[in-house]
Amino acid sequence: MMRLHITWIGSMALIIALFAQPVWAGGIMSYEISTPEVGLASAGTAARAQDATTLFTNPAGMTRLQRPELMGSLQVVYGYTKFNPNANTGPQTGGDGGNGAGWFPGGSLFYVHPVSSDFTFGIGTLTYFGGVVDYRDTWVGRYFVQSTTLLGVTIMPSIAYRVNDWLSLGAGLNAMYGMYENEVAINNLAVDYDGRLKIKDTEWGYGGDFGALITFDDTTRLGLTYLTKVDLDFSDTPKFYDLGPGLAAILDSRGLLTAKLDLSMSVPETIMLSFYHELNEDLALLANAGWQDWSSFGEVDIGIRSDDPRSLTADRNYEDTWHGALGCQYRLNPDTLLSCGIAYDSSMVKDRNRTPDLPVGETWRFGLGSQFGMEDNVMFGLAYAFMWSGDLRMDQSGTLSGRLAGKYRNTSYHFVSANVRWLF
Repeated sequence: MMRLHITWIGSMALIIALFAQPVWAGGIMSYEISTPEVGLASAGTAARAQDATTLFTNPAGMTRLQRPELMGSLQVVYGYTKFNPNANTGPQTGGDGGNGAGWFPGGSLFYVHPVSSDFTFGIGTLTYFGGVVDYRDTWVGRYFVQSTTLLGVTIMPSIAYRVNDWLSLGAGLNAMYGMYENEVAINNLAVDYDGRLKIKDTEWGYGGDFGALITFDDTTRLGLTYLTKVDLDFSDTPKFYDLGPGLAAILDSRGLLTAKLDLSMSVPETIMLSFYHELNEDLALLANAGWQDWSSFGEVDIGIRSDDPRSLTADRNYEDTWHGALGCQYRLNPDTLLSCGIAYDSSMVKDRNRTPDLPVGETWRFGLGSQFGMEDNVMFGLAYAFMWSGDLRMDQSGTLSGRLAGKYRNTSYHFVSANVRWLF
């Protein structure tokens, strides 16, 4: 039976990878992995330990699961990131680029199997890191970015061990398949058509997920997780199209037309401390405090920004982000559990450093969810979350790219997810 379960999970993992969604958190890490955390705005994520998703949110929590179980989830996301240029934008011309986000499908899959009362293992696949923007060809910021995709799909085997009645420890291997693609228009100066630069690469990176769960009694527990950084060493030889003869000659003389471009970056390490407490048999409170190391993130800026170019890369000025969340669960009846939550993440970038390929800022999240049983061994879940970043100011400039000034107005995301939990 266990072999059948794992074979089925392996097949589903390929499907989930095709539909994995990238969404922003304080930086470009997501708590919305189409699990019950969506309905809690992530509150209590490292201490909840109520289903198989704990193999990622805190692998130590797997020791609380008494039976083998599988959780499969699907999610649809709608994002709104539309730029409004102001009078300072120019001399380049163009439109607002339309909505750079739009619709994204998503999904995740988790399986946990207790081997004994003290030892448990599990495996899951999900996406918690990445972002996508795609602007219209004629948008005014096309010399900064036309489209970009940065996505990491994780496959994570995890183990957990109950040390004693109050302490459990867990660890997981974060095997991440990274995908990066960037396309930008190039100002050909005296020529009346744009050139184009495109880079694309995929790479595997590896890290760890470590957790501890302290159980004070049947109603109260504290969870701590540490998700290590993952290095994704992207590299590619840029492909140029329709370059004007003058610019092509300059780039060729400096070896930039055939140079290998190093795009190494680190998916940030994170720390999350979570609390879970049942006030009575119907009502539980959940809370988070977290940190993400965005100052070490090595994302680079791709484009031709000068009429005297010597490099195709530029470092970013990112900052670490902080996270807090509060939520509650209410048991309406023995078969129905309701949830809600609110969360805040600080911004990884100041207004003066914000760029159109990563239009991110501080975020507020509001979540609502429910889980209900139809049979003794099957639970269904539905959840909705709204993420709000509001107005994001931006002002960037370059000799060839011109000045891009204005703001993203009413930046927001909507998440709708559904999940099914099977107990074997």
